[in-house]
Amino acid sequence: MATGWQVSAQFAGDSTYSSATSSPRTYNTISHTVTIAVAVDRASAPWGDKTTFTATMRDTTAGVPTGTMVTGKAITLDGIGVIGVSSSQTTDSSGKATFTGTTN
Repeated sequence: MATGWQVSAQFAGDSTYSSATSSPRTYNTISHTVTIAVAVDRASAPWGDKTTFTATMRDTTAGVPTGTMVTGKAITLDGIGVIGVSSSQTTDSSGKATFTGTTN
């Protein structure tokens, strides 16, 4: 990841306003590592039955407090696997996204 990006803005000025240049701002980026844990509402579901499960996203980057939830991020499932789901859900304020699907 690139770090130390500096950004500043410049306005050339016009007949009403004088020219201006903002102070430089420096930004650093960190590559984050996340984990997704899935919990189901029941241990098994009959074939073709609707079922619900919750995915929880946590930030596990070194230096980030343990258990930090990732909020406002999309979790997209491709619908391949045990539960037929093809959708994207956004994590809520507790880092959770709820999915409903049909057992294959």
